[in-house]
Amino acid sequence: MGAVGGFGVVAEAVDFFRHLLRKYAIGHASMAFGPHRSGRAEKARAPCHHSLVRRLRLAREHRLPVALHDQYRRLAAVARRRKTGALLLIVDVFQLKAINDRWGYGIGDDVLRIVGDALVEGTRTTDLIVRHGGDEFVIFFPDAGPGDAEIVIARVREKIKSLAARRGVPVAVHCNFGVAYAQAPPDNADELLREADQDMLRRKW
Repeated sequence: MGAVGGFGVVAEAVDFFRHLLRKYAIGHASMAFGPHRSGRAEKARAPCHHSLVRRLRLAREHRLPVALHDQYRRLAAVARRRKTGALLLIVDVFQLKAINDRWGYGIGDDVLRIVGDALVEGTRTTDLIVRHGGDEFVIFFPDAGPGDAEIVIARVREKIKSLAARRGVPVAVHCNFGVAYAQAPPDNADELLREADQDMLRRKW
């Protein structure tokens, strides 16, 4: 399959992934993106720490056509073929545990939902967004150069600020960012994740 045809398949897969992001992350109460879960004890709200990665693995077991690791591998393969490079961005929600402890998981959910929506609004439809652990998101940008990272970060920060003000959450919403770039992204994202983690630590200090 040629590069153009392959990219069309990937673009279709990413559109489906974004559908899953909203269906499994925003629409389900057990996810941190989910709506307020009234009538449940605070302890019962703890499953918000289940990651979207787990949700998508379960989805694949139920024979849905796309899984997370397939998405990354396909996008990385396209970037390698096109020789256009790729970025991986880690977004860490600042002091999410403290927000949950002080304000409850409902407000923590609102904060995560704001960050998730800001990422969806601030990125392209061909970019891959996933919840990573309890307080992080990972975004993979095919066809992107190292100079694009600061532009994306600034855009996402502005989106977060705007959404937080519009939705009236009682806490400040801040994020830490880490970036990794590869001219030829590897088949597995682990190396880029380690580099982005290291970059986040450098930015914090």
